[in-house]
Amino acid sequence: MPCLDHAGYTVARRLFTLKGRRRLPALVCWLLATTLKILRRTYRVRASDAAGFLAEGGPWPVIVVLWHNRILFTGDCFPRRLRACSSVLISASRDGEYAARVVQHFGLGVVRGSSSRGGFRALRDLRRVLAEGHTVVVPVDGPRGPRYTPHPGAVALAAASGVPILPVALNA
Repeated sequence: MPCLDHAGYTVARRLFTLKGRRRLPALVCWLLATTLKILRRTYRVRASDAAGFLAEGGPWPVIVVLWHNRILFTGDCFPRRLRACSSVLISASRDGEYAARVVQHFGLGVVRGSSSRGGFRALRDLRRVLAEGHTVVVPVDGPRGPRYTPHPGAVALAAASGVPILPVALNA
């Protein structure tokens, strides 16, 4: 039987859609995080850490900077002890909400904001996290791009907090 709207016109019914939903269902976030954790078991990670930042008792906290399109696989690449005391800057958009919920499954904290939405509040929150001795992870090119062109936010945060920047690159 066709579905009719209030004026009597036939409309297509969608059984399942995420469009227009502010929050991604918790089960979907869990499934995505679990899939990434399983996928992580299929590849090897080789860390090149000449400065010794990943060593026990390294110079923490730091501002970890990486490219926006490399965030997905970063969560599970760091040791659990480092993830427990780290927070990720994620956009305050609806897509950012999805990413934030997935990132939390890896034991990372979340600070919401971006250069176009809530930037000053995010900068204040990141400084507070650094003052507490925790590391922050900042995608330097942002979701809007241009890709591989860093924005000045991480440098401003480092200058304001006196914390070193640690660039991270993931390549396959």
